[in-house]
Amino acid sequence: MSAKISILTNIPAPYRIPVFRSVASRVDLQVIFDARSEPNRAWQVREDFGFRHAYANGAAVPYSRNSANPGASGERYLQLRYDIVRHLRRFRPDVVISGEMGVRTAQGEIYCRMAGIPLIIWSEGTPHTEGWVSGYKRRIRRHFVRSAARFWTNGAESSALLERYGAAEETIDSDIMAVDPGLFMSEVDDCYRMQRDAVRRSLALEGVTFCFLGEFIARKGIKEYLEALRRLRSISSRPFSALFVGDGPERSAMESWSRANRIPLVITGFRQQAELPRFYAAADVFALPSLEDNWALVTLEAAFAGLPQIFSRFNGATADLMAAGAPGIVVNPYDISSLGGALESYLVSTPERTSDTVRKRIARIYSPEACAMRMCRSIERVLHLESGSLSGEFSSAAAMEARPTMRAALP
Repeated sequence: MSAKISILTNIPAPYRIPVFRSVASRVDLQVIFDARSEPNRAWQVREDFGFRHAYANGAAVPYSRNSANPGASGERYLQLRYDIVRHLRRFRPDVVISGEMGVRTAQGEIYCRMAGIPLIIWSEGTPHTEGWVSGYKRRIRRHFVRSAARFWTNGAESSALLERYGAAEETIDSDIMAVDPGLFMSEVDDCYRMQRDAVRRSLALEGVTFCFLGEFIARKGIKEYLEALRRLRSISSRPFSALFVGDGPERSAMESWSRANRIPLVITGFRQQAELPRFYAAADVFALPSLEDNWALVTLEAAFAGLPQIFSRFNGATADLMAAGAPGIVVNPYDISSLGGALESYLVSTPERTSDTVRKRIARIYSPEACAMRMCRSIERVLHLESGSLSGEFSSAAAMEARPTMRAALP
């Protein structure tokens, strides 16, 4: 009989659906989502996921989180769901995996204690995004760490935070992160070969094009980035374009800045995932000067797309992606001269796109199938199953490739 696994998470994110579908091909999977969407995410996801799922009852409560880092605070959403235990009792899983360490995980822990089964905590916070939290919250996290049998993390920085809370290194399974390589490799390549010039003309792009993709909010470093662009224009007469793919509360301020400084910003508005390859193909450099990010998924998309990057030292993905071979310059976005210097270096010498060899290596690590294999290996360990009994027959042999160590690459 197949192992029965329940995953508790927030919403059906497009990048996670293929991973869950791959896991469901090896185990009897149930995913309990908090909700279909959140107010600050306009993803369109079809309901035919290919695995059993349910939505918990409750509400998303907006809140403004304080931060140790100026400019990184902002409105978030706390998911308060009250009937997760009911869903678990109906399914009767062998293992529960719960994202983060709050109300959702508290219910998962209660059920696991009642049923006598292991709990895996899926944690995405980093020392930068959560290492400053109050003593009360640290005590809660240490309690959850003591109650869990294993842990899943995005990468090295998330693992480092868990170790601070008391998790043993050997219980942490890292690199639980994936994106569809086909969309951001073959489709981007097709767009680059056949549509790049037409897309650049339609968007009025000229010179080296710096691409920002994400929500226009303060903690993504929007204000710092604009100041660096202003300084770049003041010191260089070379043409360049600033492409912004997304939307958000800072948009009107960005448009006012553009008029006041006479520096055009190409703003596309929010775009669904399937529309993104053409923008990656039109760009030359990807820039995400984030002031705070657990693990910015768009930087993985850009790595698949072959774009050299301006990485933020405050993005949890930076060390992992650079260790995997993604090319780029790491900056402190609060240091405008550092950020502006990175922009200038790429403007003076237009960078080449990343080689296919490097892109394929990153894809072997972060494909949905490789991620699902790591998940299944972790489930084998926690259930004391024979190695390979769940993970050994995935179709991609390349997913077995050894992962380079990240510890030395931490900023």
